[in-house]
Amino acid sequence: MTPPKTSVKKMFIACFSIIAITIVLSFILLAAYSFHSYRRQIQSYSQAILDLYKYELESTSASLLSFNQETYTDDYNFIALSLGNYTASEKIVYEYNLRHTIRSRVAPPTAILIFNEAGSISMYKYGRNFSQYLTSEMIELKQKLMDHCRQTDESLLNQWTVFRDTQYSLLMNTYKLRDMYVCSVIDLEKIIIRDYQPDEQLLQFAFYNDTDILTNAGYAAQADITIADIQDSGDSSTYPVDGHLIQAAPLAGLPLSICCIIPMGHFWVYSRVSVILMIAVFLILGILVSVVFTLIRRFLIFPLNQIALAAEYLESGHSPVFPVRKNRVRELQQINDALSGLIRQKITLEQDNRSIEQEKEHAELQYLQLQTRSHFFINCLKSLYHMAENKEYEKMRRMILAFSDHLRYIFHDTLKLVPLRAELKEVNDYYNILLLDMDKPLILHQQVDRQLLDYPVPPLLIQTFLENSFKYCGRTSGPLCFTIRIDRSDMEGQAYLRLRLSDNGVGYSEEMLRKLNQEQVEMYGNDHVGISNLMKRIQLIYQDYHAVFLNEPVGGAVALICLPINGADQSDQSTQADAEAI
Repeated sequence: MTPPKTSVKKMFIACFSIIAITIVLSFILLAAYSFHSYRRQIQSYSQAILDLYKYELESTSASLLSFNQETYTDDYNFIALSLGNYTASEKIVYEYNLRHTIRSRVAPPTAILIFNEAGSISMYKYGRNFSQYLTSEMIELKQKLMDHCRQTDESLLNQWTVFRDTQYSLLMNTYKLRDMYVCSVIDLEKIIIRDYQPDEQLLQFAFYNDTDILTNAGYAAQADITIADIQDSGDSSTYPVDGHLIQAAPLAGLPLSICCIIPMGHFWVYSRVSVILMIAVFLILGILVSVVFTLIRRFLIFPLNQIALAAEYLESGHSPVFPVRKNRVRELQQINDALSGLIRQKITLEQDNRSIEQEKEHAELQYLQLQTRSHFFINCLKSLYHMAENKEYEKMRRMILAFSDHLRYIFHDTLKLVPLRAELKEVNDYYNILLLDMDKPLILHQQVDRQLLDYPVPPLLIQTFLENSFKYCGRTSGPLCFTIRIDRSDMEGQAYLRLRLSDNGVGYSEEMLRKLNQEQVEMYGNDHVGISNLMKRIQLIYQDYHAVFLNEPVGGAVALICLPINGADQSDQSTQADAEAI
């Protein structure tokens, strides 16, 4: 049955994540709405100021235009001077009357000039916003304006035009009657600051025409705003340009328009209190959510995690120590104590079962060793009996001496594993015994890596196969050859002792190959008992080994065994000194 993929912890984390995301999205939407609301308020505020400036300039220009028209058409003094039929005393009276008239009609950001072509008549009046300039500058400006009017094409008279130099941006309206001029001037820089002077970090206002930004051009250049950007904003609309919003409005009857440049940083100045309050509320809600999540995790998810962890320990049993955590909450501590007791009981039962299993395996291993020893012992006795029948007493004497060495080797009960050199010595002794017992020659080939001679192996590992070849393959017509090849092999990062034991006999039967190559070797059988017992002992000793049995294509049995180096359970193994004493 597939275990569920969802846990309580994941469910709580998902729920709180949804809550946290909802809160964050709500604050984002609130921030977006607040930003939009502040933007609309600022736009309304800037539009109100634009309307104020628009009304101020339009009313001022209309008043000056009306004055110019009245002077041009109805003022007796202006008309009399334009005719030139006056005496010196009359001229003084006319000029006095005109000066009194322009003094009463001039506004703070404006100026009025009356002069003739020849320059013999020249009168002017600057509004109080011009008074900050020096008298020499005013005289110089008056001369520039008079020269400009004299040089202006008559087709451009009687309408508002723009006069601009390096210092001034002026709006001019000029009427000419014969050789007399009446010129009204509006200082665009001064009309902006007449009723409102914005903070330079907040709103910025500017007049512009089709080709240039006439006022506040320095700020526009610093903000990288061009006349094209302002014209693209359109009339009475808001247009974003490089971190600024531009709001423009046309001026009726005038060759220019007015715009408001709003830095985006102004929104922070305008809304910082609300933003700070919103951030504080967000942080408080975040802390509350974190506290609630911590409490739920501690009092609900933590016990469930402990139960799940205990179940994992009970199922796997890899670690003998279950983490015990002290808790000030009585119920949680009771859960911890109960789980710890359950784990300890399980570990105790596993240890008892493991001891019983080890005792059983040890008894089985002892039985197999005794069975192998008795099998070899009976074979040797049979050989001695056969020599006695043939009255080969000298051969019997030598065999008894060799057989005594074998008895010392196979009946050394304290050994579970022996060094490879001891096993090879025993094989050579057994080979000498076989030479005494065979009529046909037996050839023994050995190719052994000498660096592996001290590696521990099960006793009778090689001798069993040599005995098996002698018993089942001695009936061949030619000499019997038994080959021992031992070297080191590395497979998948593990080092192995590789043994290849082969002969040139008749080989294994198909039934025997099936039994030997199966995963669990049968313990009991009538044929090849020594090999079966040996493989069962290897299974009990080693956790990781490889064994393959096959027949050579030209004939002969082959056993290929790979034993892991340092991979045997040597809990009952004697020291190397004991093994070499055999």
